[in-house]
Amino acid sequence: PQECFNYTWKAQLLERVLAQVRTDYTNQGMETHWLLFRDRLLQPLLEDRPVPALRELCTRYGIDKQATASHMLTTVKRHFQTVLRSHVRQTVLDGQSVEEELQDITKFFRG
Repeated sequence: PQECFNYTWKAQLLERVLAQVRTDYTNQGMETHWLLFRDRLLQPLLEDRPVPALRELCTRYGIDKQATASHMLTTVKRHFQTVLRSHVRQTVLDGQSVEEELQDITKFFRG
């Protein structure tokens, strides 16, 4: 039962964080950032898809340079981490617990 609860909690946490990140980028008129993040990182990870070539995604979304796309991905990843940390911080008692929970969540997503 505990493992089932943990899985459900982490899955719901991920859904909330991703929804907020998507909304944040869409509201800022930066939807291409979100789409690039989704296609290059999320779908391959969550749906066991092959990672598309950055060159292919640049063509799909009209991005001139792969370096630009790489910077866009880094920006969204950092924002994702910030939003995730914020959501976790709301559920734990202290800073040490935040770090422990984030490590546990990282292991969960990699598994």
